Amino acid sequence: MKNLSQNAAGKGTLNVANITPPSPISRPEKDMNMAEPNENIGNRISEAVAHYWQTRKTQRDKQKKRGVSDAGLRSAVTGGAQMDGFIRLFTRIIIDAGMDERYVFGKRLLELPGFFRPTKEWDLVVVKNGHLIAAIEAKS
Repeated sequence: MKNLSQNAAGKGTLNVANITPPSPISRPEKDMNMAEPNENIGNRISEAVAHYWQTRKTQRDKQKKRGVSDAGLRSAVTGGAQMDGFIRLFTRIIIDAGMDERYVFGKRLLELPGFFRPTKEWDLVVVKNGHLIAAIEAKS
């Protein structure tokens, strides 16, 4: 099981073996000096959407060039990178909301214990002081 990854700053590692899930009533810490999370949100969303469609087109074109073709629209999403713009958007929102980027992990496959299976891979994980804050999987 691969359980190490870089944080949003590209430094450090996360060992998920000792992570505890959040309690149902836990709340994020509030810092009066936090950046406004919605600052430029429209532009950020537009960039994520543009990345999604550009990546789908690129992936579809690569398959055509190789002479390979998945059924239907599948060729546009089998490369897996089309949701990276949204993961960057979610990362930025989390950091802008006051979470230090050393607690935000992504860029590599992250596995956590699963409910319906032994492990589950996530695109973005936030862990602070051994407590799971968020686990996000982007699907198209």
